[in-house]
This record gives sequence, structure tokens and C-alpha cells, in this order.
Amino acid sequence: IDISLVYRVKDYEGNIIHLLYRGKGNIRENVYYLSGVISDITDKINQERIIRDNLEKYRQVIEGSKGRACIRQ
Repeated sequence: IDISLVYRVKDYEGNIIHLLYRGKGNIRENVYYLSGVISDITDKINQERIIRDNLEKYRQVIEGSKGRACIRQ
């Protein structure tokens, strides 16, 4: 069975780390066997969150501008 899982864990300091597991799995006699790679995708998840938040802010500016808006970065 091909598996792709995204999950989060806490490190010993309490920080949340987002992980991606990709690999294969098998079940034999009610035991789950996994073989694959685990990658830290915390930075990617955080960047996606920032982009999503900024898009929402820009959307609110545009919708509340009554037809005129100038956005500078």
C-alpha cells in the first residue's frame, strides 16, 4: 500500500513540527509495517499560512475600497 501522511508533533520545547511521511505500508497479523521517508515540512506549512493570511488581508482591502485601491509592497 502506498502511503502519504501529513501530521504534526511537538518537540521537547513544545514547538509544533509538521512532518510528511511517504512510503509503503503493509499489515500482517494486525501489525502495521511502514517503510519510507519522513520530511520536515514546517517551513512550507508556515509559508503557506502567511500567503493565505496576506491574501485574505488584500481581499478585505479590495472589497472595502469602493472600487479604488493602490497596494504597494
